Amino acid sequence: KKNVNKLELIWTYKAGKSRGLEIQANPIVKNGIIYTPAPPNKIVSIDGKNGKEIWNFILEKKQLAKRGLLIWKNSSEEFSRIFFTDNDNKLIALNATTGKKIKSFGNNGEIYIGLSPIAPLIIDNFLIIATFKPDLQVYDVLSGKLLWKFYLRDHASLHNNFKGGMPWGGISGDKKRGIVFLTTG
Repeated sequence: KKNVNKLELIWTYKAGKSRGLEIQANPIVKNGIIYTPAPPNKIVSIDGKNGKEIWNFILEKKQLAKRGLLIWKNSSEEFSRIFFTDNDNKLIALNATTGKKIKSFGNNGEIYIGLSPIAPLIIDNFLIIATFKPDLQVYDVLSGKLLWKFYLRDHASLHNNFKGGMPWGGISGDKKRGIVFLTTG
């Protein structure tokens, strides 16, 4: 309270025109680097000291990481991985150092999951994603191989008048008890 009037703007990052698309995600900061979705349709890596863009990943005509992205590091790799969804039914994995797709993950750095604006969750080596099918899908975090699915309704009646909630707000997990929590709309 006593020194708030002494705050000064250090830097500003200008992302670009939004084309009417909104971002509903918080940035992630790791080792002084900011990773965030930014308009128009890109993920950026920004140096937290000076606001300079390190790299950007752009997908034309797609909305990326609307409600968030996730960063994760495997102890056997030199780089961290960034995971996020797009509005073209895919989950994408980027190398956090280079901003390039991780070719060994899924099909050239992406896997088809179905529609999901929600950031994934990682517990151990399990990548967990909630989709609008509605289901939870669990993948190997390194390869992108599907391990199993859990449907939130009877799979046989997927297209019948479903009256229930779709995954909406996010997912979290209790690693110790082995429980995944999912919010629905």
